Amino acid sequence: MSFVRPFRFRRPAGATLLELSVALTLVSLVLGLALPPLGSLRDRAAVSAARESTVALLARARVEALARGGATVELDTSPAGVSLWVTGAELEGLDIAGRWRVGLELGGGRERATVVYGPLGLGRVASRTMFFARGSARAKLTVSAYGRVAR
Repeated sequence: MSFVRPFRFRRPAGATLLELSVALTLVSLVLGLALPPLGSLRDRAAVSAARESTVALLARARVEALARGGATVELDTSPAGVSLWVTGAELEGLDIAGRWRVGLELGGGRERATVVYGPLGLGRVASRTMFFARGSARAKLTVSAYGRVAR
């Protein structure tokens, strides 16, 4: 007796064009929903990094003022930057506009401002308020008359 095997259709390995197009459509929808929040997250991270680097530079200025008898921090809005000066020479500078593409605004609509630290590490200026901005992200930084920083 001979057995006859029934014919079976074998599907070729791989995916059909319809399956690939459905998968690509789903991936593009997910990416379309995810990219705008990622962009605002990137803006917030850049603003936060610029603000915290400025805080670190202000802290270093206080230390340098104690060690060397005084220090000055210059804030400039165009292009956005912060620089630390000790005894007439620039010790360190931050290019906020170039490094993080973040804008700097000063309270009162000024374009330039300085924070001067005396030999005791205390500020000798009026209070300064700075705003860091990129896209929809914005952060505030205030330096008190004594040189203390408030976020």
